[in-house]
Amino acid sequence: MNLISFFTQGGWIMYPILLCSLIAVYIIIERVMALRRAQEMPEGFSRQLRDFIRVGDIKSALLYASRYDIPIARVINSGLVKVHRGYRRVQQAMEDQGRAEMNLLERYMGILATVAGVAPLLGFLGTVIGIAIAFQEIAAQGGQVSADVLADGISQALYTTVFGLIVGIPAFAGYNYLNGMIRGVVSKLENQAREIFDVIEEELPAEGRSKTSIKAAEREFPDGGKTL
Repeated sequence: MNLISFFTQGGWIMYPILLCSLIAVYIIIERVMALRRAQEMPEGFSRQLRDFIRVGDIKSALLYASRYDIPIARVINSGLVKVHRGYRRVQQAMEDQGRAEMNLLERYMGILATVAGVAPLLGFLGTVIGIAIAFQEIAAQGGQVSADVLADGISQALYTTVFGLIVGIPAFAGYNYLNGMIRGVVSKLENQAREIFDVIEEELPAEGRSKTSIKAAEREFPDGGKTL
């Protein structure tokens, strides 16, 4: 007996389980691709930004970071537009953007966790319903049911549990795998952002704009860089 036969004999509860499987497959594939893209960084990206910042060319640093639609570029960009307000404001802006990037990395993870938990429960529900129906038939026939008929009814009821576990186990494994990828991306992002922020901190005072390069940055970006 093939999987299609198992599926058709499992009853209507198989369709919600099938939907769960499609959702899990989509999320796992989409997140793996998104997380791989998030880890990409052009060669020499950090070095070039550090060079711009050290010579006080904040405008070039902003324009360079804006060329790349990756988490680290967005985090650094959010800090660079605040350089005229001191390094504490830069730090706050980068931390805020980092949290926003974290939320983007964790997109759909709650749904995947729900699928991993709900699919087996749907399978158990289908089994309980199937067994209840089987015993109702036994009662309707006055208990005069052969062992073969009873076994066949119960086995069909168990199909939903099998399919629920087939969906739930890979979904749970995928959830843990993706969480590991997210932790790796976040760790790499934090390290890269820290390298750039250390350079910014060297160039900026805690408050005010005491350095010439910072005054120049304020003149270049009177609106905080919003026009970029």
